[in-house]
Amino acid sequence: NTGHRNEPPMRGENWERGFMQSYVEFEPGTHFMYNTYGTFMLSAIVQKVTGKKLVDYLKEKLFIPLGMSEDIWSEESPSGVATGGYGLNVRVMDIAKLGQFYLQNGVWEGRQLLNADWIRDAQTPWSDNSPSGGDGDWGQGYGYQFWMCRPEGVFRGDGAFGQYCIICPKQDMVIAITSGVEDMGFVLQSLWDNVLPCVDEKGASAASVIDRHFVTPAWWEEQAIEADDHCLDGTWAGSYRFAENPFGLERMKVCPDGIGIHVSGRSVILPLSRDAWRACGMDRSFPSYSHHAGLYP
Repeated sequence: NTGHRNEPPMRGENWERGFMQSYVEFEPGTHFMYNTYGTFMLSAIVQKVTGKKLVDYLKEKLFIPLGMSEDIWSEESPSGVATGGYGLNVRVMDIAKLGQFYLQNGVWEGRQLLNADWIRDAQTPWSDNSPSGGDGDWGQGYGYQFWMCRPEGVFRGDGAFGQYCIICPKQDMVIAITSGVEDMGFVLQSLWDNVLPCVDEKGASAASVIDRHFVTPAWWEEQAIEADDHCLDGTWAGSYRFAENPFGLERMKVCPDGIGIHVSGRSVILPLSRDAWRACGMDRSFPSYSHHAGLYP
């Protein structure tokens, strides 16, 4: 609600100056527009007031008390300010912990780390975003960096290409997702259609309505062996089949040697290492699509 009709471009050496020099068409507080630049300015304010970069401040106040990963980092502006509105690199478990923290009204292991009134205010739809978001999940109202969702009481944080922290207070449930999709609305619709109906308001899974034959067997289950220390974390290992797609991807298997990709009748292994990034080419198996990637489990 900064008053901008259009988001100012984040460019130049001093993004703060660029924001302050941008044209403000509406009275601040009266017009909603999804504005990453506005969130960057919050990051800049935190750094100015505390003398610490945003991630360093949050590590002290939040990340360490919540037991989050030690290597969380953020992209920064040319002047060294965390981008704020994007570029925070975290694991999915870190996202889940943040959601659980909000679900517990700012309490973690018996300590009130954040005022419960702030938690309440953060999930309050202060902003009317229906003109831009319609009646979908981007038009239900906006709180303090949280979107309201169509199911009553559900709110979320989301990031580009399907990064989600979804808090469902009535179900006593948090859903954390990292992904790379173009249709973010499809992911939410799938949750509303297939997950929420299977959970009652006490958070107990209604297992009787879940069709188990859709669950893909894990890699060690298919091979009739036990997962052990030589295997990757058991939550990673498994075998997965792809739906029909333009790249010809047929199957993916995560095993001790790495990730096996089967495409158009051929296969390639992308090696995984617990302690290092390794570059690997996939050109031969992807005649019309290729890239190099560093992989880290």
